[in-house]
Amino acid sequence: MPPGIKMKITGNEKILVNLKKVPSRLGEALGGGLYLEASNIMTDSKKQSPVDLGTMKASGYVTLPEITLSNVKVEMGYGGPSADYVVVQHEHTEFNHEVGKAKFLEDPMYAHRFRFSKKVTNYAKRLFDMNKGASKSSFPENPNINAAKKAIKKLKIGGWGG
Repeated sequence: MPPGIKMKITGNEKILVNLKKVPSRLGEALGGGLYLEASNIMTDSKKQSPVDLGTMKASGYVTLPEITLSNVKVEMGYGGPSADYVVVQHEHTEFNHEVGKAKFLEDPMYAHRFRFSKKVTNYAKRLFDMNKGASKSSFPENPNINAAKKAIKKLKIGGWGG
């Protein structure tokens, strides 16, 4: 620099603090994207679920993401007291159901396979840009799927159900 000219750059500390948050934010955004798409699949699955009393259908769930340094995991399924019954109803294609059908979780997962990565990525990008992730405060855990839908609409994510 020429003599007599002084320059001070400020804000470096804030930039470094924000950069250190990026890996955590990426995991949270990816977890949010994974949660949203898993919730889409669960919504489709519940539409296909056999219904007698509704206990099995109501047991469908999507967990909030478990985020580690090397993994982001979301679990979805049916369970609770009806876990054994769920397996029987899901696997026996010879059963005639008045409402719903067998393979009610497998078929929606299969149907979403081609757009799964793209949808998770798009959701994650939007969540990252909004500095949001999946947490109990932003996405309530199922089975209350309507509360999750409201949370998503509130975040203006869109794209629910397909």
